[in-house]
Amino acid sequence: MRSQYQLGHGRRILRNTTFLTIGDKFGYLLQFVFFLYFARKFGVVPTGEYSFAFSFTYVFSVFADLGISIYLVREIARDHSGSRELFYDCLVLRALSIVIIFLLAAVVLMLFFQDSSVQKLRVIGYFGGYWVFFSIADVFLAELNGYQKMGRVALLGIWLKLLNTAAGLLLIYLGLSYDAVMIVFPVSSLIYLFTCILVSSHALGPVRIKFRDAAHYKKLLSELMPFFSALILVEVLFWQDVLFLGFLKDDQAVGIYSSGIKIAGFILGVSTFIYIAILPVLTRLFTESREKLIETSETILRYLVLLSLPIAVGLTAIADKVISLFYSDLFRDASIVLKITCWTIVAGFVQAIFSALLTAIDRQKEKVVFIAINFAVSTVLNVIFIYYFDFTGAAIVKALTAVIGLISFVYLVSRYFTLLSIVRPFVKPSIACIVMAVFIHLFYSWELIYLIPVSGGIYIVSLLLLGGITRDEIRIMKSLLPGTTCS
Repeated sequence: MRSQYQLGHGRRILRNTTFLTIGDKFGYLLQFVFFLYFARKFGVVPTGEYSFAFSFTYVFSVFADLGISIYLVREIARDHSGSRELFYDCLVLRALSIVIIFLLAAVVLMLFFQDSSVQKLRVIGYFGGYWVFFSIADVFLAELNGYQKMGRVALLGIWLKLLNTAAGLLLIYLGLSYDAVMIVFPVSSLIYLFTCILVSSHALGPVRIKFRDAAHYKKLLSELMPFFSALILVEVLFWQDVLFLGFLKDDQAVGIYSSGIKIAGFILGVSTFIYIAILPVLTRLFTESREKLIETSETILRYLVLLSLPIAVGLTAIADKVISLFYSDLFRDASIVLKITCWTIVAGFVQAIFSALLTAIDRQKEKVVFIAINFAVSTVLNVIFIYYFDFTGAAIVKALTAVIGLISFVYLVSRYFTLLSIVRPFVKPSIACIVMAVFIHLFYSWELIYLIPVSGGIYIVSLLLLGGITRDEIRIMKSLLPGTTCS
């Protein structure tokens, strides 16, 4: 019974995480191809305008979120009754917040960007339209995530990236103007919104907006505030190091740091989808069975350690080779950044289970308080370490911040729910990783195409010999694969 129980949740979590990760990373690849072609075609200045406009409007779209995305996922996961009242309320609030926030963005543009070129302002307007439609569509995605329909969410994400990438590349190839290419973004986002509405209507029923009185929305806003605060703090915390490097050092330091952290960040991004995938499961279990919630959480924690630790150890060992593979010799100092920041992968993956647990058990407010404390600490550390140690200091603070965040979440879960051992799951995987690291050191001259898979095999064999994976777990993991059953 226990194996069947773990199997059901395991398959669901693996399936949902896989859908979201593949959808996002495929979309990321498409956008990267478009960006390279765009930069080669239009040159440095338009590329700079593109990057600034995207980032500027993205910041305002984060404020327009109001924490609705995660809140809606949690609440729907708790109640599958089929009522869409909360969805309608969130949709109305999101629309109102978009209007207010983007009016604020217009004021900021008029006050601080009066000397900007008309071309630059137009590009900001194009991306503003993109984020308006995207933000509304995001409410539909949150509802689908709450019902664990991650396959549809992933396909919708790919659909958006295909729209703007394919259309943009075609217009560039045909020799159309910079403006014509930029219009692709708001148009593709509008088509994406209509597609989300159609998918939502097909899966969950027709959409009928309902308006409530002001008191009702005021109450909902008060419930959203912890989620909103956490979102803002996390976003600022994520970009803080780059901003401080830009202010305290120079563009070269930012370039080296960004090049190193981009690789670790690409892998760390998977932890976001793990969080989204496990949140509905944990939320549902919180209303059904405390014992099963603890059991499931311990299992997820073990698997996250088994997955993330060898990645961090392996990247530390081959960081120089990885940087040489992707960048020129001018970026060789980025290897030290990668060696340090790759440990955020372990902290981030493990933190995902504790973060999801805190949200599932209604401890979002306490979670926000500790994120704020972590933010304050990281701010002080960034100023000091970046001033004295440049991009290496930024990397150290990045890793320290991740570890501090993990420790604080572990403490909160132990205080308000149960004590999940954070040490025991690391013991045998750590020994297996040491064996793997020794192998990499001895055969470092191998090409990465051989070194990576063989090292991974050494880790798995070592783990099996140490008993780091039980026979039941092997059987369950085999059963997670399509076309197999758990006997």
